Amino acid sequence: MRARVWAALLAVAVASAAVIPWAELTEGDWLYAAATRFTLVDGHRVHYPTPTAELARLLEAGKDAAALRHLAEARLALGDRPGALEAMRRWAGDQGPAAWAEFARWAAARQEPAAALKAAERALPGLPEDDRRRLADERILWAERHPELADPIALIQARSELFPGDGPALERWVRALEQAGRLAEAERALAGSQALDPERRLLLSADLRADHGDRQGAFRLLDDAVARPWSLTFRMAYAVRVDQAAAEAPTAWRATLEHRFDSAALVRLCT
Repeated sequence: MRARVWAALLAVAVASAAVIPWAELTEGDWLYAAATRFTLVDGHRVHYPTPTAELARLLEAGKDAAALRHLAEARLALGDRPGALEAMRRWAGDQGPAAWAEFARWAAARQEPAAALKAAERALPGLPEDDRRRLADERILWAERHPELADPIALIQARSELFPGDGPALERWVRALEQAGRLAEAERALAGSQALDPERRLLLSADLRADHGDRQGAFRLLDDAVARPWSLTFRMAYAVRVDQAAAEAPTAWRATLEHRFDSAALVRLCT
């Protein structure tokens, strides 16, 4: 009978994503009656938390989302991790993307990375843009800690593709491919994106070649484009590539100009 009474109270409660600590509960909170017990001590009425096992049984009888969310915490406190995860899945399934995101972070904080990654996958499509960015970044961190569960590079790629105009995200993907020795894929990713302006794409492509020992290739890539009106950043990068791969070239350019006017030599010396 008592369980039915509490079930009725929980059924009319307003669903809430927040878990309310027992010490912060007031009589106006829907959970107060279920989570609080009373006794007399020296004639004084005192209250104390409902024992966790009893509270879990009461919450199990509830039908609303708020009961499920608190049930997850109760089951976890009892050592029932599978039961806690199942309660969180049911709660998130009822509440939608924001709840799936909370479930993902909850699971990650409790050393349940597989559940965290799966919940994040459910959450991402429906989140507002800023929340989607944050969760996508967190998901990459979880994969980096647990590469046996998910490929970090694949998630870095997914992060870049979620926001095709995000230049730093593209660079992160390209760098991850390059560091994994997948230079051809890095070049294709760079060439197929419009997230970076032409100058930045050119400089990054030169960096990729130089980082893999092709200093001549990096120099030629910039040298072929040197006549265009690039920024000071390009000119500084070009000077570095000249020093690394064509240190004698400035002497040859000067010698040419001493004998005749040569626009190509002049542009290179001025750059």
